[in-house]
Amino acid sequence: MIEVISQERWEQAQSKEINHYDYNNEENYKNSAYIILRDHFNIDPENDLVGKKILESGGGCHPSTSFCKGLKRAVNVEPLYDKFPDNIKSRLSNANVECVSTSFEDYKGRSKFDEVWFFNVLQHVRDPYLQIENAKRIANVVRVFEPIDTAINDEHPHSFNMQFFKEQFPDAEVKMYQGGSVARFHGA
Repeated sequence: MIEVISQERWEQAQSKEINHYDYNNEENYKNSAYIILRDHFNIDPENDLVGKKILESGGGCHPSTSFCKGLKRAVNVEPLYDKFPDNIKSRLSNANVECVSTSFEDYKGRSKFDEVWFFNVLQHVRDPYLQIENAKRIANVVRVFEPIDTAINDEHPHSFNMQFFKEQFPDAEVKMYQGGSVARFHGA
């Protein structure tokens, strides 16, 4: 069972996480988004998401939604957004990504979305169960691409295994990707 962490522990993890953002390497994040979307979800980010409303939990400074073409609405619920440099905020605004500076556990939006995305974020959150519950409440499609069997450390208070994801999504196919085998992938 994954433990829900305290607000204090989460804030400590967030203060460590902000130090690892690579604000200047947008191309690496775009490459990672394309690997996740094209190679693992069989989605062409330039054509297949036109007209969709997508919320991304913890998309960081270069959320995957910022690289998708034709979205009707893109929302990045990112608790560290207020700490990002102005040039990153401008880039996200120019990419038509709405950013909400809060955790997804505390997100109060009532809109429905076509999809909610968790890409390399659940190991950073306070309550992964509540995040997934919130996603299922506001979208019919929840896409997850997360590392498993990782070490818990200062910025990663959670470690997941395949069983966790099978329990959270009992009616979905859960696949495993072998990490480290794709060059220039920043995440899982």
